[in-house]
Amino acid sequence: MPHGSVIELDAEGAPRRWLAPDGAVVAEIEPDRVTLALDGVLDVPVIVAAAPAHPLLGPVHAITAGAAPVAFVGAVDWRRPARIPAIDAPARVPGGAGTLLLDLLAIAARAAGTTLRYAGPYPTAALWASLATCFRAPAGLDVGEFTREAMARAMRGDDSPLPHEFTPAPFERVRVAPRAVVHLRDGVERLYLGGVAWQAPAPGAGARRLIRDGDETRAVLWLADQLWADVARLDARGRLVDGPHALPPVASAVLGKPFPPALAAALVELVAEDEPPLLAVTMREIARELPLVWGDPGADAARLLAGVLVVHAGLWERLGAGATSLAPLAIAIAEAVAPPIKQLAQRRLAEIPVGVDPN
Repeated sequence: MPHGSVIELDAEGAPRRWLAPDGAVVAEIEPDRVTLALDGVLDVPVIVAAAPAHPLLGPVHAITAGAAPVAFVGAVDWRRPARIPAIDAPARVPGGAGTLLLDLLAIAARAAGTTLRYAGPYPTAALWASLATCFRAPAGLDVGEFTREAMARAMRGDDSPLPHEFTPAPFERVRVAPRAVVHLRDGVERLYLGGVAWQAPAPGAGARRLIRDGDETRAVLWLADQLWADVARLDARGRLVDGPHALPPVASAVLGKPFPPALAAALVELVAEDEPPLLAVTMREIARELPLVWGDPGADAARLLAGVLVVHAGLWERLGAGATSLAPLAIAIAEAVAPPIKQLAQRRLAEIPVGVDPN
């Protein structure tokens, strides 16, 4: 591959092993079993192997990291895939493993000279974003069209293939320091520092961003549409040029204080805009239940800590302190808290038995 990774093929030209540029094994690939080594991000291997049939997905492989399965993926021949399968609970898959599995499909499809279609009941915006890291979408297809029937497909368990042919464009996974890993394709497209991901900004991008700066890439923490902190700089091959640096401490008079009721109420109405109806209802329920407190959530704009949703006090310092209107602050907070609230809502919905009306 362009940045030095090696894909070993079997006698029939299908991938059987993926090696990083330093020779470390990234994946051992068999038709019905995959072993992933996420060195620098996860200390245990991720194993994908055959499991009993799933009530919605049918034949599946279990995704295991440690002692027990964390999620299930539709069964597929990992050396010669005919489709992109669904994962029942992507939020439970260890960071980086889900994208790496999609990349394996892209590698195998490229070796076979084929395109792949998604066949599953969950054509979500999150899946669209993950597919973009290792496939090219057909011309004219956007996230709105891809997700247009997402709720209807999920409600009826529709796993028929979508009509969209995705062209494989896999990334390479390269460890550049003991706890630093990059994904390389068109330059540096993702960085993991201590297991935490930083990626190029996109619509709705979070606080951890990669920004191109000439031939280099900067990892920055972004709050209220402004730079909060520079964390690291990388060269064109993903090697660390500077950093990683510790995040600056957060100083604010609101640290540890709960949200005013009026602001919390406004937030509930904003947090689930544009989401599918069932997910939106569940997100609003969780937003009403969760205590919200100003604090220091580290490398996030908001993070769930000990049952409390901690919102970065830097948002208050930039948009709230001395402001004549709290509307910009409410919008910024909604954007910050929506991802963790959405994850909690997805987990709650995933716990509802198949065939049970969630209403």
